Amino acid sequence: APPFCPQTSDLQLVRDALRSLRGSFSGHDPQHHTIDSLEQGLSSLMERLHAMETQKKPDRRVRGKSPRTQEGSEYRESWPPNSRLPHSQSSPAVSSTCTKVLYFTD
Repeated sequence: APPFCPQTSDLQLVRDALRSLRGSFSGHDPQHHTIDSLEQGLSSLMERLHAMETQKKPDRRVRGKSPRTQEGSEYRESWPPNSRLPHSQSSPAVSSTCTKVLYFTD
């Protein structure tokens, strides 16, 4: 189990707000792309924050794991599976260094 992080409740609050906002748009609304971008941006910021905290406290690093491998896993894995609606194409396994963008057209 990942260690408790003080930002967890704040992050969950943001996730719930994004899920609620996503629900107010129809399934093919272009605003879903904006929400996906927000979701990815926040996740990336949390990963960077975690990486900075890890660098400041080297005694808390797990031996055998590189900082890059460790930094994103906690936040990506903490997203509940039901937080992603079927039309959301953002992938929790995609690194923060690349962005997959899909546009839906009628």
